[in-house]
Amino acid sequence: MLKEGISSLFVYVLLIGVTLTIIIGFVGYAMSIWSHQGTYRTLLVYPDTRIDTDENVLILHITNRGSVAAVIYKIVVQNVETLNASITVRPGEEIVVTEQLSGTYKPGSSYIVEIYTKEGDVLKQPIYIPIKAG
Repeated sequence: MLKEGISSLFVYVLLIGVTLTIIIGFVGYAMSIWSHQGTYRTLLVYPDTRIDTDENVLILHITNRGSVAAVIYKIVVQNVETLNASITVRPGEEIVVTEQLSGTYKPGSSYIVEIYTKEGDVLKQPIYIPIKAG
């Protein structure tokens, strides 16, 4: 009879231990999700982003609508060239950045500009270079 009391006590302790482990795991998971809420970056590239063929520069107009800073480390202009950059856009900040280009760009053409952030985001923005009046 003493053996039955010990084994049923062991089962109850085991059940309580498993239940507590599940609850603690769930609470930890919920806390990790909750702590990351509100930490996001949303970069918007304005349509006036363009390539100035007279100066051979990329004029990049961006804003960060997110709650954390975004760091741009690379800009690719449609397989023509890759620019290494170090541009930080803080939350709520709107910036205009000019990057010198070395490639040749033709008025009347369209190019896709890819913007890479250290956080792993890739933005793709089509750019049309208007034909200049002669």
